[in-house]
Amino acid sequence: MMSPAGQVKSAQMAAYPGFCVTKAGRAALIEADLAEATRSHQIDGDPQDPITLIKEGRIHYRDIPQQQGLEDWNDFWSEYKNA
Repeated sequence: MMSPAGQVKSAQMAAYPGFCVTKAGRAALIEADLAEATRSHQIDGDPQDPITLIKEGRIHYRDIPQQQGLEDWNDFWSEYKNA
């Protein structure tokens, strides 16, 4: 998935497209599918460029899920259902 070709495939997925996070991956995406690179703002200099947003702290990588107690989960689920 971290190879340039793997990043391009991930970026072109219909349901959950990913971001190309390496320079080689971005170059491969621009070469293979300029429309997708433009749509997903993966062009250098774009104000919504995901790499810029990560550096600015506006996008965060997912953390490892924390184990919750059953009581905490039930409280959350009840609140969610009643919202």
